[in-house]
Amino acid sequence: MDLLDAFERVSTKCRVVSPIPFCMTFAADKPTGLFVSAGIHGDEQTNIAAMLDFVSSHREQLEAAPYSSSFAIGNPETVRENRRYKVVDMNRSFGVEGLAQDVLRAKELVYAARKFPYILDLHQTIEPTLRPFGIFPQTPTTEEFFSHLGSITDLIVSTSMSGDASKPVCFDEYMLHTFSACAITVETGSIKGEQQSVVACACEAMKNALTYAKVLDGTVSAVPFRRWHQVQFVHNHADTKIVSGLQNFTQVSEGEEIAYRESEKIRSEHKGIVLFPKYVPTTDRYLARIAIQ
Repeated sequence: MDLLDAFERVSTKCRVVSPIPFCMTFAADKPTGLFVSAGIHGDEQTNIAAMLDFVSSHREQLEAAPYSSSFAIGNPETVRENRRYKVVDMNRSFGVEGLAQDVLRAKELVYAARKFPYILDLHQTIEPTLRPFGIFPQTPTTEEFFSHLGSITDLIVSTSMSGDASKPVCFDEYMLHTFSACAITVETGSIKGEQQSVVACACEAMKNALTYAKVLDGTVSAVPFRRWHQVQFVHNHADTKIVSGLQNFTQVSEGEEIAYRESEKIRSEHKGIVLFPKYVPTTDRYLARIAIQ
């Protein structure tokens, strides 16, 4: 199924306005509620399918809602080609100047989302993951919002992707710092994992977020979550490889081998979990990380 064509078919059946291409806003004449984006990385497509299913099944409620809601495909050009980005990573391009298609689309997304108090950005991991999780700038308001999303109960404590908190480049941190939006990112599962669970996770997150933002009727309760702090990093050297079989949230013991370099074994310095193990060639600074609560 072509997701862009599917998006157009769904939007024509709904009473919506489109502030930018591949973005549909319900109840646009009402106060702003929640902005949902999926597919900022063009190879993360299951969340888009989940978004379209959700909109189709909740169309009448969204049209009659007391607050507006908006649903956008993050980077349509790369979604059509099923590639992560065109020239530069779009989720490192917010607040950045340039003429690359990814940068221009980032500006469009900011324009569409700029007035919304709540933002939910749906992603999928490249590496296998045992559980969905949140990863976003931590503030009392973002953590409170996150705690109401349902079954996503792991939060990865993160720092600015630019390395400078005053220069945010990711969608969530840019909208938080520039427009004071309560913006969060959730990873609903893996690109290569079982996709039905990704759809279920994304739909639950959207419904709970819309309820929390008072777009949909009802109440949603806060759920306790685990906060994971990254404490050890396996550097990406040419001769370094991580041991096979690691996934996000794989448990490791202190002293357990997690990588090797020539004749040197690299061991976990903590009892904790593995995060972001990289088995394919990457320019990332780290091949894996260890986190603890």
